[in-house]
Order: sequence, then structure tokens, then C-alpha cells
Amino acid sequence: MNSIEWDRCKGIFSDALELGPEERIVLLERECGGNSELRDQILKMLDAAADDDSLLDVSAAEQLAGSPQLAAPLIAGDIVGRYRVLRHIGQGGTSLVYLAEHAGLHSPRRFAIKVIASAFIAGQQERFDRECDILATFEHPN
Repeated sequence: MNSIEWDRCKGIFSDALELGPEERIVLLERECGGNSELRDQILKMLDAAADDDSLLDVSAAEQLAGSPQLAAPLIAGDIVGRYRVLRHIGQGGTSLVYLAEHAGLHSPRRFAIKVIASAFIAGQQERFDRECDILATFEHPN
């Protein structure tokens, strides 16, 4: 899938998340037509979004994106979506990064939550999406 197709895939996926199961089928038929690769990819993403054990946690991202005016930094114990913040691990010019664990699983696996400062959200979606795509390809022992 090339970058144009991937952008289209993400757009359809985002639209599908807002719909019920029956409406999703209509959307996929309309938007994917005979493109079975596109349809299959979106269905996999929707399954992952609904799976509590999936690494894809749409609700956490939506929770932060839905309220970009963060009143205070996150602290240990805060819950974001399905994740419990363990500690602050770093920051850059536009964001804070926290170490987190899945709140419902007893697993040694840890996750990073990146919170972009609200002053930098406007106009940065494409850059953030590109960073997410790149980071999702990494395999790192830590």
C-alpha cells in the first residue's frame, strides 16, 4: 500500500470508528468498492481497535485529542484510555512522554504515551501521523 492509499485507509478507518456495525458495512462498500486489500486492511484495524488485548488503542488517542487543553501534566497513576501512567520519561519542545502500562493486563510490556502541547497541535497532524507510522515499524528490546 503506497502513502496515498494509506492516507485513504486511515481516513476511512477514522470515519468507520464513528459508526455502528451495519453503517460500517455500507461505508466500506461505498469507499472501498472492489479494492479488497483496502477493505481487508480497514477490517483488521477495526478488529484491533475493538480488541482489549490489541496494541492499537484508539480510545486513548481520542481521549487526548478530544481535549487538547491539558490543564496539568499527567502523574503516576493517571489513566489514559486503557493505560496507567507510571512516570514521566522525557520531553521535547512540543510534547511530554510518559511510561505506561496496560491497566487491565498483568504484563511486563510497557508503552509510551506522547502528549503534544495544545499550542502545537494546530497544523501538526501530518507530522504526528508520519512519526507514528515510523515508530510503529520499530522493534526495540526496551
